[in-house]
Amino acid sequence: MVFAAEMLDICKKNKSDSQQPTEQLEQTSQNNYSGTVQEEQTAEVDVNVFKWPHEAILLLIEEYRKTADNFCSGKISQKKIWQSIGDELLKKSYNVTGPQCQSKFNIFLIFICELMLLTVISQYICDL
Repeated sequence: MVFAAEMLDICKKNKSDSQQPTEQLEQTSQNNYSGTVQEEQTAEVDVNVFKWPHEAILLLIEEYRKTADNFCSGKISQKKIWQSIGDELLKKSYNVTGPQCQSKFNIFLIFICELMLLTVISQYICDL
């Protein structure tokens, strides 16, 4: 939870530092996420798809942080690590699987990286 809060604070700080966001950056952002939004809207129609509440996402991030060393060590397969993360969320009554956790976390990382990249580009353009 602390990790997510820190990332949010960094993004807010970076956003407040750049006073003039450009239309081009906004269009780029919208183009990058239009496919993801359409996929999410389609997924919400399906009753069997898990809708991630905020608390479940924070728990996912916390469980990832607890097991982050295992991803780098190579002693345990990533599939087993994600399955154990899914099992931990299941214990907290969130009905998700390991692959669902991996997919959600990867989407989260992509979003954060693109957001940070757009922030840096925006600051660079504003400094010109």
